[in-house]
Amino acid sequence: MKHKNWIAISLLLVAGLILAGCGAVATDQSGTINASGVVEAVEVGVASQVSGKVAEVYVQEGQRVSAGDQLLLLENDTLQAQYDQAQAAYDAAEAGLVTANAALASAEAGVDAAKVGVEAANTQYDMALQAARLQDLPAREDAWNQDIPTEFDLPGWYFEKSEEVDAIQQEIAAAKDDLEIERQNLADVLEDVSNADIISAEQRLLEAQVAFEIAKDLEARQIEANGREAISDYVESLVDTAEAELDSAQAAYDNLLSDVGAEDVLEARGRVAVAQERYQLALIKLYQTQTGDDSLEVTMAFLGVSQAEAAQRQAEAAQKQAEAGVTQAEKAVAQAQASLDLVQVQIDELLVSSETDGVVLTATAEKGELVQAGVTVMTIGKVDHLTITVYVAEDQYGQINLGDNVEIQVDSFADQVFSGEVTRIADQAEYTPRNVQTEEDRRTTVFAIEVSVLEGLDKLKPGMPADVTFTK
Repeated sequence: MKHKNWIAISLLLVAGLILAGCGAVATDQSGTINASGVVEAVEVGVASQVSGKVAEVYVQEGQRVSAGDQLLLLENDTLQAQYDQAQAAYDAAEAGLVTANAALASAEAGVDAAKVGVEAANTQYDMALQAARLQDLPAREDAWNQDIPTEFDLPGWYFEKSEEVDAIQQEIAAAKDDLEIERQNLADVLEDVSNADIISAEQRLLEAQVAFEIAKDLEARQIEANGREAISDYVESLVDTAEAELDSAQAAYDNLLSDVGAEDVLEARGRVAVAQERYQLALIKLYQTQTGDDSLEVTMAFLGVSQAEAAQRQAEAAQKQAEAGVTQAEKAVAQAQASLDLVQVQIDELLVSSETDGVVLTATAEKGELVQAGVTVMTIGKVDHLTITVYVAEDQYGQINLGDNVEIQVDSFADQVFSGEVTRIADQAEYTPRNVQTEEDRRTTVFAIEVSVLEGLDKLKPGMPADVTFTK
């Protein structure tokens, strides 16, 4: 390959200088020091950040490149698959965000509707309260003017309505308990086997009463003239039959009243009837008291307000949940975008570009070759900074200082002299024999001197042999 030949030539040149030793340095009669070397450039290694197969190589050895120029392209199916997967995840996250935003908009609309519902419920409550108070006004005026029963020593306005309601509710509870007791007592009486006859008589009498009432209702119906006789006769027969059965049932029941068991049943049923009426009167008393602010209409309107407020709280909770969903969806989108960007960076790194201006010194990568991340595949010499390294003998070392000007000549431009400057002087000698004893041996000890090229950068090329003259 070309780069191997170039390396070999460079090594031979350097070896020649080493073997020449002080022979590469000469001092003329004026004391000027002359030395020879090779034009060199700062080398920049080029490596890929990712592993992959070389798809294209865009440059050759010796070709000039500028910063940003494409050097080679890698192919990596795995990265492409990862990118497609990351893109799909990003699209899904975006769709999730759209759904979350829609849910949030719906929740916000629900909150707005709930607030309107609360306002409407409050309005209904105010209307019901106003109507109930106006309706209750005459009754409250009468309460101030009514005569107080002789059994009470206190005025009618003495107790507050809430206290009266509590007392009525206590009476309702007591009446209900008493009703349950009387019903249980009736059940116990009816369970007595000796009362089997009275129970049957009661059942017969009840059924006869119902049948007679229905027959009388039929008799009271208006019947058209046409066909009236046929219908009236049948209705009258039903009434007669029902009345006869009622008389018979009543007679049978009356015959049992002298029996002790029948009297017990009669008394038990009477007590139930009284307890039932007491309970109903207590309820009616409560209903009569529940006027104005305590009316059922106002209570229902108040419950409507409570229900509307609960709906608003539920809608607001749904809105917060929707907001949390949007936040989560936004994080998912950001995470998916980061994953996508990461893969995209790796894909972008499949295209290797030059980081500097220069000349391609070596290019080891071939199309189809598999390269590893971090392994140098090209070397670029920076032509904007050329140097020449020469070696001077130990007896001339002290005559050269940093910053000294030098003249440079190359065979390609024999009639031109380029300027340079000493930028580095080695601290240690090179190629020193093991035992330095004689003056001749000391002259074979050399020091490396690095010269920076100040002009002619567009003409001087890395690898050119150059002569350097150290001027005073």
